[in-house]
Amino acid sequence: MQVWTEARSGIGATNFITGMGGFLQTIIFGYGGFRLYLESLAMNATLPPQTTSLSITDLNYMGARMSFRFTATTMTIDVHELSSEFPMIMELYEDDEMITLQTGKKLVKGNTCYLLNKTST
Repeated sequence: MQVWTEARSGIGATNFITGMGGFLQTIIFGYGGFRLYLESLAMNATLPPQTTSLSITDLNYMGARMSFRFTATTMTIDVHELSSEFPMIMELYEDDEMITLQTGKKLVKGNTCYLLNKTST
């Protein structure tokens, strides 16, 4: 089964894996605004043109499995699973607020810059 090709005509590499990887990176790191750092994950989403929301599901980061939904005004984080080894906190850039993420809880905030850090132990 052919999933992704190098050209619209279908010629070229069958299942063009690097093309799919580039597409996903554009969505996650481009529109999602995700940035990976040694001990944190930053996000600052921008919606693609002519869309009302962007969803990134089942993102795994430091043992945590989370889904994100961005609209023009809100960001929702749905925490599916957290690692006991790396508990996560969320920091808001603008007002030094810190929120501890919890499994099974949804967090809804304004769509602005955020930073996810593992908690200090």
